[in-house]
Amino acid sequence: MCAAYTLVVIRDIPKGNQDFGSQLRRAVTSIAVNIAEAVWKTGKDDQKRLFFIARGSATKSATWYDILKVAGLVTEAQSKKAKDDL
Repeated sequence: MCAAYTLVVIRDIPKGNQDFGSQLRRAVTSIAVNIAEAVWKTGKDDQKRLFFIARGSATKSATWYDILKVAGLVTEAQSKKAKDDL
């Protein structure tokens, strides 16, 4: 699961760059939380909205991995693994 992997990856981000890790953590955990909430909703409109939010969070997470890769805070392999899991 991408969220569990990301929580491990962001532990290694240097303290001066933790704001990047924090943004990534929020985006990636939002995916799982919104999917879990959507599963329990009975209204199709609520489910659709929450799945849409989860998809947006997945896109945001992939973008944060690209930013962290360019900044040299994660490796190409870490970024690829996480994005493949999204």
